[in-house]
Amino acid sequence: MEELIRVLEEELELYGVVSKALESQRDALVRLDRRAVESSALRMEALLWELRRVSEARAELVRKSAVALGRSGESLRDLAEAAPEPHRARIAALRRDLLERIKGMRGLAALSRTLLDDSLGRIRTFVNVLAGPAPIYASARMAPARGLVDRSA
Repeated sequence: MEELIRVLEEELELYGVVSKALESQRDALVRLDRRAVESSALRMEALLWELRRVSEARAELVRKSAVALGRSGESLRDLAEAAPEPHRARIAALRRDLLERIKGMRGLAALSRTLLDDSLGRIRTFVNVLAGPAPIYASARMAPARGLVDRSA
């Protein structure tokens, strides 16, 4: 149980780091700082891989602990109910904290997604303004020449 508690604490801490990274990404998006957004995306990718590793370790420890306690349920809630004290209270508290942190991250992620969509829309508008309206050709003879010099003449 001690190893499970250690992994839960590590996962909770990692979710906190991811939350801060999401806030940093949001700030970069608001400032339209391309370099900061790119850096943030790379950092986020590395953090999410680490989070996946820790989550998989937690799931395996929950399964092993449940078997050791003679339980068939593999959820953290089931394990917290079956764990002996003082582990029961600690596991339940960590589970509650994890759920709250994940809920907060969902809101940050949704905001970041909205800001990204808005930024992409602005970029598309900017490119369309630079490109100008698409030419309309009445016939094939009016089509633009290929390359910089028209050699058909």
